[in-house]
Amino acid sequence: MNHSTKRILSLITSAALFITLFTGCSSSASENDNPLVSLDSSEMFAEIVDSEIVEADPETMFEDTTEAESGEVFSDEDYEVGYDEESSDTITLSGTSASSSSSSVTISGTTVTITDAGTYIVSGTLDDGMIIVSADSKDDIQIVLNGVSITSKTSAAIYVLNADKVYITTASGTSNTLANGGSYVAIDENSIDAVIYSKDDLTLNGSGTLTITATAGHGIVSKDDLVITSGTYKITAASHGLSGKDCVKIAGGTFTITAGKDGIHSENTDDTSLGYVYITDGTFDITASDEGISASNNVTIKDGDITISSVDDGIQSDLATIITDSTIDITSEGHGLSAYESVRIADGTITIVSGKDGSHAERSSDSAIGFVYISGGTLKISADDDGISAATYVTIEGGNITIDAGLDSSNTSLKGIKAVSSVKVTSGTLTIDSADDAIHSDASVTISGGTFTIDATDDGIHADTTLQITSLSSAKINAGGHGLSAGESVRIAKGSFTITSTKDGIHAEDSEDTSIGFVYISGGTFDITAGGDGIRAAA
Repeated sequence: MNHSTKRILSLITSAALFITLFTGCSSSASENDNPLVSLDSSEMFAEIVDSEIVEADPETMFEDTTEAESGEVFSDEDYEVGYDEESSDTITLSGTSASSSSSSVTISGTTVTITDAGTYIVSGTLDDGMIIVSADSKDDIQIVLNGVSITSKTSAAIYVLNADKVYITTASGTSNTLANGGSYVAIDENSIDAVIYSKDDLTLNGSGTLTITATAGHGIVSKDDLVITSGTYKITAASHGLSGKDCVKIAGGTFTITAGKDGIHSENTDDTSLGYVYITDGTFDITASDEGISASNNVTIKDGDITISSVDDGIQSDLATIITDSTIDITSEGHGLSAYESVRIADGTITIVSGKDGSHAERSSDSAIGFVYISGGTLKISADDDGISAATYVTIEGGNITIDAGLDSSNTSLKGIKAVSSVKVTSGTLTIDSADDAIHSDASVTISGGTFTIDATDDGIHADTTLQITSLSSAKINAGGHGLSAGESVRIAKGSFTITSTKDGIHAEDSEDTSIGFVYISGGTFDITAGGDGIRAAA
């Protein structure tokens, strides 16, 4: 990113001050002259703790707290795509009529009703009709789609009214089509609003293809669990593509989803422990007019290949967005990754192009909640606003992170990494190009490892209180403001620093009280070219 304000750097070299400090040089004299410094050298690099913020335990950071982790996530039956043709009942659809080999199937015109447990192989076409499951609440039913085309002009193509669990299996090598004609007319007290609508647990699997067109309403809805373990799905929906009230759990499959609202959606306002999305595998191509993936509880992605184009956030959770592995490519007009409580990334390859923040953690009703934790993976962000933003803290303990932030200069915040309480980096490779500060905390920044390449229109690394660097491999900083900056103190113990800055190379001064601010250096190698002072302390 070439910000025009950065070009100033090329104009100030004639006035630049060049300072080199070698390892072991200290500022003990200035420390003794500073009456504000009460710390001795042994306390200078003590851990900085915000007593008002309780940080999550790294040991449990990637343990999903939803019901999915407390029990059996996927049953053997969820994966089972086989069936015995000889013992199965058949249903044949014939345009404006239907027939069946089973006494457990009743037919009225083009409405086919399954009333008992068993496996039903369905084939043929219904021009305007539907399949209804109305069985005992203890019955498990498997519906095998074996080359099926069903259009219901005014309702669901498949409606599960009552059962224990229903499995919809696409037969190997078959193409199946289900569609709604553009409206839903009530047939009972339930508000049917999807091409496949289930009141009970619903599993989809198979080795065939299922194409769903919802001219009105949603693609697939379960008012209980929605589980998908295999199959190919092409879904076009006026509202949500996939929706499960209690959860959406996906263990595999190939999905192409175009949705007028969310691509994948789970929301439960009755039980806050439910309403989660849990993905362990699959290939997804999601185009959404709202959010790509959304949940009122956690969104957990353990593996998969996911491409999202969304008008709002790419992936959004009202609790935590947790990514432990996967390949994710997000283009969003909102935030790329968003969560009220936390965004947590352990591994994977994630590419984000966002109209707001690349990764955003904040509860709008409580700005004291929201953190970002990254322990690994490859993360590439191009954001109109901040690259990574958190209402409390950002912790980075590994990974290869590239951020291009502040692409829209009309926005109010254009920082690479921004946090309110703290930014902590213990390891990783960070390459940041920002139209404001590259790394910014309203309180402290603590660095104990990592490699940094920074190009910032304002400060390279800024902390409103303390910037503490105990160690790092290297930091190459090109800053339109100060290179390293803090309101109270800059403390450096070890590292290799190359700083080119329009203002001071290292700067410690409180913006409200210019008598506060000290610099303490006990080690490191410094190469500073500064338009202002090389090292400047207010006190």
